[in-house]
Amino acid sequence: MSEIAGNTIYSLIVIQISAAFLSFLLAIPFFYLLGYGHVLLFATMIGFAMLIPLIGAQLFLLFFVLYMLALGDIRSALITLFIGYPLLSGWIDFYYRPVMMRQRVAVHPVFMIIGIFAGVPFMGIVGFILGPVLIALVVIGAQILSQEFGGSGL
Repeated sequence: MSEIAGNTIYSLIVIQISAAFLSFLLAIPFFYLLGYGHVLLFATMIGFAMLIPLIGAQLFLLFFVLYMLALGDIRSALITLFIGYPLLSGWIDFYYRPVMMRQRVAVHPVFMIIGIFAGVPFMGIVGFILGPVLIALVVIGAQILSQEFGGSGL
């Protein structure tokens, strides 16, 4: 069980940082091609926003789209919605993170996301780490109990 807890904490920290760095690298050419200037500022903001799973980059992109609409640049707002969101946030949140977590942790990524969403409201920022760890331990404990009592596991 300690190996599962260690792997879960490792995957949360390393995968979060790698997802943030990856979105930062993808945001540089995206914002450069939009032509708004301050490319590194916007890319850095996307990178830091990706450290908040599932909602961070979406909120930043929403505010950026509202900024574009306030400037009257509807074309860039549509580009950001239909190209920027899938490129900078969508595939990282819904493909990259779950696939990378599944390689390191023996628990399904949906359980990890449930752990994050349950851990943060109940335990605050510490719940970001402890929520998935507790979920992983519960799932592994259930597998051990199932195997102990004659089942084939979950």
